[in-house]
Amino acid sequence: MKNFISYGYKKNEIEIIKNEMRNIFRDNFSIISMNKDLTILENLKNRKNDFVENETKVMMLAGFSDKDVNKTLQHFPKNIKRPIFCLETKHNINWKFEKLLEDLLEEQAYFKNQKK
Repeated sequence: MKNFISYGYKKNEIEIIKNEMRNIFRDNFSIISMNKDLTILENLKNRKNDFVENETKVMMLAGFSDKDVNKTLQHFPKNIKRPIFCLETKHNINWKFEKLLEDLLEEQAYFKNQKK
């Protein structure tokens, strides 16, 4: 099963994402919330739905093929803020989300500076 692990979106935004992704993946996916204090694996096991808004938005894709990742990127709803997308890997599965978030924000800043 495909898992979207979400950080920073309100519940109503999650519903918009869910409706759009249902057009692509039918019901073969879930969207769960990310707890910064848990590892990625712990978040996947806990499967919480405590969606809390944050200015920073992250969407981790777990269990996605390359084709599914491309579909997600192409069809992500245009009427809500686009997240930092990332993939679950064997390297980050045991990281606390807080560490992953720090790395993602560093990478984002680096690439923004490269565009200048």
